[in-house]
Amino acid sequence: MRYLLLALIFIVALIAPGTVFFYLSPWGIRPDLMMLWLIYLSLYSQPRGALLGAFVMGFLTDLYMGSAIGHYTFTLCATALICIRLQKGWDKGRILPVTALVLAVTLAGQTIMVLLAALAGAAQPLAATVKVVLGVSLYNTLLTPLTFPLVRRLFVRRIFRAEPLYPDLG
Repeated sequence: MRYLLLALIFIVALIAPGTVFFYLSPWGIRPDLMMLWLIYLSLYSQPRGALLGAFVMGFLTDLYMGSAIGHYTFTLCATALICIRLQKGWDKGRILPVTALVLAVTLAGQTIMVLLAALAGAAQPLAATVKVVLGVSLYNTLLTPLTFPLVRRLFVRRIFRAEPLYPDLG
């Protein structure tokens, strides 16, 4: 059940920006739902699980998008590391600190993505780059109050937590 739900969220995060948010994209800006989901995953799971999730999600996204293998994978892994480092000591149960964390981590992740694209030779004008980085970051931040309560409930109720192999017998 847990893996089926994780796969369903991954598929929605992969497909929704190109379908549903195609019509809800002011100035051509769409949210990065994969990065938003990864931030939530990094908040509530162990660092090893968050990094493994970042790698798998990034690699499958690279394959789906047909982009250079490793571009989005590296971006998501670096974003997960940033989130893991920043979230220590934050109140993960309140919406305002999590919203600020989403803004900061999405800004960092989108900046990494733009820098990798520039290193690969796909540089854009500075104004367009700033518009995309800030636009995606603000879009993810605006989606946080809508998505975070549901995701938090799934993690707090242990739907996404692994069951112990050997439960206490005593």
